[in-house]
Amino acid sequence: MTPKLTNSLLILITVLLVINIIMTTKIHSKFAASSASVDEVVAFDELEAENWGNKVVALYNQQNDHALYELFHQQAKVKISSDRLAKQLANLYALFGDIEQIALTNIHKLGEKNSEVYYQLLFSARVTKTKSRLAAMTLSVIQEKDEISLFGFKLNARLSLD
Repeated sequence: MTPKLTNSLLILITVLLVINIIMTTKIHSKFAASSASVDEVVAFDELEAENWGNKVVALYNQQNDHALYELFHQQAKVKISSDRLAKQLANLYALFGDIEQIALTNIHKLGEKNSEVYYQLLFSARVTKTKSRLAAMTLSVIQEKDEISLFGFKLNARLSLD
């Protein structure tokens, strides 16, 4: 090989090496930033989430709509009346029956507004009245300082992957 060709190849390899180092550094810094934000998202305590799930399930199974309504945040009470909640709970109970068991599957931080932090608590559930007996329960909660209140409650049928 000629010295010119060898020098050109060395320059090309050096340039590619520098580009590789720059790209690797950028990717690493983005990954580090995203993993830090993932840790921040799961700030809601899992034990607290499970306690909320069990509390809501107990009131749902008892069809105690008044006690369940009292767990709701004032913002939610503006959106749904006690009577409407009672009717919706009765409809859910007719479709699903009792919730026999739940398991926390995920906690999502939805966002922040003023001093309030919004979370979505996701549960797998087993119910008595559906054919597959599988369901998904979602609770939306608001954490304001040390106080937590319910913002939403949803129960959906879930298909089995079997």
